[in-house]
Amino acid sequence: MLKNYFIVAIRYLLKNKFQSFLNIMCLAIGMASLLIVSYYVKFEFSYDKFNKNADRVFRVEYDCCYKNGMSFFGSTYHPGALGPALKANYPEIMDYTRIYCSENPIVFNYEGEKSFVKKGDAHWVDAGFLTMFDCLMLKGDKKNALAEPNTLVLTESIANKYFGKTDPIGKPIMVDREIYRVTGICADAPLNTHFHYKYLLSYSSLSKVDKSWAELSWNGGNFYVYVILNSGCDVPVLEKKMMKIYQTYQVGDWSAYVNKFEYKLRPITAIYFNNFSFALEPGGDIKSTRFLFIVAIFILLISLINSINLSTSKSIERAKEVGVRKVFGGQKSQIIYQFLPECLLINVVAILIALIIFLISPFFIKNVFSIYRFSPVEILKEGWIWLLLITLLVESVVMSGLYPAFILSSYKPLTVLRGKFVASPRGVLVRKYLVVFQFVIAIGLIAGIITVKTQLTYMQSEDLAYNPNQILIVNGPRISPVSALSSFKMEMLKYNKINSLSFSTDIVGQFPVQLKAVKRVEDMSLDYSNAPGIGLLSSDSSFLDVNGMRLLAGRNFVGSDRDAVIITEAISKGLHFIKPDEAINKLVNVIEREMPLKIVGVIDDYHIPRLAKGMATVGILLDNNVNNYMSINLNTADVKNTISAVKNLWEKTFPKDPFDYFFLDDFFNEQYISDIQFYNFITFFTVIIIVIGGSLGFVSTCNFLPDKGSWHQKSFKCQNIRYFATFL
Repeated sequence: MLKNYFIVAIRYLLKNKFQSFLNIMCLAIGMASLLIVSYYVKFEFSYDKFNKNADRVFRVEYDCCYKNGMSFFGSTYHPGALGPALKANYPEIMDYTRIYCSENPIVFNYEGEKSFVKKGDAHWVDAGFLTMFDCLMLKGDKKNALAEPNTLVLTESIANKYFGKTDPIGKPIMVDREIYRVTGICADAPLNTHFHYKYLLSYSSLSKVDKSWAELSWNGGNFYVYVILNSGCDVPVLEKKMMKIYQTYQVGDWSAYVNKFEYKLRPITAIYFNNFSFALEPGGDIKSTRFLFIVAIFILLISLINSINLSTSKSIERAKEVGVRKVFGGQKSQIIYQFLPECLLINVVAILIALIIFLISPFFIKNVFSIYRFSPVEILKEGWIWLLLITLLVESVVMSGLYPAFILSSYKPLTVLRGKFVASPRGVLVRKYLVVFQFVIAIGLIAGIITVKTQLTYMQSEDLAYNPNQILIVNGPRISPVSALSSFKMEMLKYNKINSLSFSTDIVGQFPVQLKAVKRVEDMSLDYSNAPGIGLLSSDSSFLDVNGMRLLAGRNFVGSDRDAVIITEAISKGLHFIKPDEAINKLVNVIEREMPLKIVGVIDDYHIPRLAKGMATVGILLDNNVNNYMSINLNTADVKNTISAVKNLWEKTFPKDPFDYFFLDDFFNEQYISDIQFYNFITFFTVIIIVIGGSLGFVSTCNFLPDKGSWHQKSFKCQNIRYFATFL
């Protein structure tokens, strides 16, 4: 009997090729969308879970509040002395590691091959890092590889870049002006880790250079601290006990303006979706990830709805078949069992096609969305994907098969055989509701796309208060003497395709690392509780002109101006100056700075991507000896030859430093890559919904309305086509 059911089902599907094709493709696209998004979502939620110590490794953070209860900031930056103090005072802490990431690019030089290592690729870490983060060592001793000063561990890809097939162990590499020795090779950092290292340098190297800063000081600091706890440790209790560290070592420095200070221990598995200022790397957006998963579920629902409509739309043709079977003694249950194999075949074929789409999806994901996180072939080795496929098959058969089967099996044989069958008004109404549901989802997603696109366009086209176009940024010299800067600048300005150039500690559009509290000098109290935070960057006097920044009041730097500052309008308002003019020549105190600063200028607030409030609260100090970045304002369309000329002069002036550059507008656009990717994803899946719910849904509904019969049936069919055309 079962064999007979499958034979009948195959014959029916082959007889109705177009209907079968639509049904299968609708389901396949919906299932493939859910597979792709499920993999992406699972990957997003898998960050750092590969670490065997994941349940015991925590990042140390802290929250501060002003005395008046206003939130000050939360941060991951700590003084270098914190890590050793935590281990010495709390037996619950098995070990710690500090991580220092240079704010500037670093020059690596091996046998004359010089290269800049960008910020975020090189990290100074304690010896326990390799064990705590479960690094797979390919060569070298995990426990001792980073125990001595001037040692480093390279990832496999970097080792191949420098050494090829040569054994790198013991080989020297020049890091800026220091010689380091390679003591180990580890596997590349997994994609799903909250920060991706390439060069691991021993923390004791920093202690060798400046022990007070790296080991002893409790004042400020920009070190990340991670701890691994003993099993069974009560984390909330430990967080409260850690307040003793603050009260013992830091309260004297902070008591003037802090009312509340709390240490927090965040599990490494929770770091990726909890973005902090100055984190090692930007994290993910949990809301966007969940939204994508919901969209994929809607796509599958629409596919199932189409399958139901396609199956029930042929009800009149199949009514006689059901009537004959019932006359010859067929039971309702037998007729239901007859239609279920048909649905099972459709769904099995759909799942196979969905699996093929899933396997070739990396090509589209990488080239269309610029997301490099998919490896479906590898994931087929995991059990959860097969469980998902089986679940999809069962749910699809139940949802798209049972309803049509019950509808078709409920026909009255005598009414059908006498030719008086009329489609159930209730059934027609249900199909109409399902079609409306499809279009409500499609219209909602279209509205969402328009909103996202509008926001993205606004963010990329709003007035930045500076001009990022034609600004070439060159990483400043790290090894060559700073004395050559002035002569280099003079030679560069002789080139007629260069308007101006400037050296600075930070580039415009990047929030400075130095964040301090600032207040007016006439406020004689030591209380900084209501003081705004100010990010301090240093530059020469050409910084404003090079970047096209607008002065609202005052002047640019002149002469030495050693104790002068130019502030943004946001800082002026935070200091309670009603107009920018009122701030000129006023003195302000910056915490931890001995001498007050004189405000000589106020510039328009400029935009910083990814900053919570968008606009920079920045103060600019004059320093003609800074060399972190060189900004060059070009006035030519012949960019290639201009860069070549700059490179030639650079190599003559700074022969020990590599020439490494980027454009400011590219840096600005890179800040919105994740937003653009999210927009592309949503647009792609919305198009799928429109195609499935709109095009295929209407085509199926219109195609399978009976052409024979009364004139109003034909009219209704044409009217549906007009509705579909209007919707498109």
